[in-house]
Amino acid sequence: MIESLTKQIFPKVKTIHKVLFVSIASIVLVIITFFQDIASMTVKGQPIYYWQTFIFHIKWLLWIPFFFVALWFAKKVPVDLKRFSRGIFRHMGIAVVFTVLFDVAMTLLMLLLVWVFSGVLFDYFSPKKYIIANWVYNFHYEMLIYLLIVTAYNSIQYILKYREEAIINLSLKNQIATAQNQLLKMQMQPHFLFNTHHSIISLMSLNKTKEAAEMLTKLSDLLRKTLDMPNKEFVTLKEELDLVKLYLDIQLIRFGDRLSVKYNIPDETLNKKLPVFIIQPLVENAIRHGIEPVSDSGNIKISSFLKHQKLLINIEDDGAGFNKRAESNGIGLSNIRERLKNHFGDNYALQIEKNEPHGTIIEIELPLLNQKN
Repeated sequence: MIESLTKQIFPKVKTIHKVLFVSIASIVLVIITFFQDIASMTVKGQPIYYWQTFIFHIKWLLWIPFFFVALWFAKKVPVDLKRFSRGIFRHMGIAVVFTVLFDVAMTLLMLLLVWVFSGVLFDYFSPKKYIIANWVYNFHYEMLIYLLIVTAYNSIQYILKYREEAIINLSLKNQIATAQNQLLKMQMQPHFLFNTHHSIISLMSLNKTKEAAEMLTKLSDLLRKTLDMPNKEFVTLKEELDLVKLYLDIQLIRFGDRLSVKYNIPDETLNKKLPVFIIQPLVENAIRHGIEPVSDSGNIKISSFLKHQKLLINIEDDGAGFNKRAESNGIGLSNIRERLKNHFGDNYALQIEKNEPHGTIIEIELPLLNQKN
């Protein structure tokens, strides 16, 4: 009986450990109340009857089975916060029945002890008076203990339920964020691949077949690289820049002498991690909105550095100029902002500023990630 009850109430704790814990607690109560009575007899100057006093306090051992009976009632009659008063009144009624059963068991135990030790230990005590006194004076204490057990059980259940719901909500939130990030990446990859394909078509229409063939070769390398990326949520800065360089190689073929690219990437930043497909769309924006609209040659510079436990990345161009409203509404930037928000909450920064005397600077600031991520 006890084993089945404990499995329902504490499924992750072995039955023997549950019974052992309650048994130790009951024995401790026997010892404490025994010494309290001995101390009281000593202070009052009364005769001290050790064995008799100890026998009468054995009733606390009844709480070993009755503790699990109380837990069974607590499980069968849960207290719903929406109907709190109803649950309390129901358990008040159950507490009366429970305490009557407990005192009946206590009475039977005392009668058994009287029968076993009659004439040996009860010369100076009246078991009958003790039993009556226990019914009169201890009834409300036993009810209170029952209600405390029920209260403790329901409190623990609500804490566990809250914790479980919090874990489920966090898991769902992470799943939603992951799905959202996958959708944004899927939206972003065709975006720059189709633009590259359009550039190849433009070269072919201008009879620049050699450049178009070289660009197709670069595109195949780019496609091969991107096929390895969709299953990755985070990559090192080196991996991200490898992809960016493939993209820029294609653009260098397209623009020729009109485009110059510089990198300022310290070695200590190369192994730092960041969400995949973050830099490439920003470089693409610099090409489309900065370099492409002007007839003069243009420069793009990509820099990275560490500062205050942050990874900072700058993409600079000296192209057409700064248009904050147009830049902020681009599909690439909106995707990046959404993904960075999903990953880091408010612990990131993405700034778009004017590059003097002309052009645009995009600055990204990310927290340093654990290299195991």
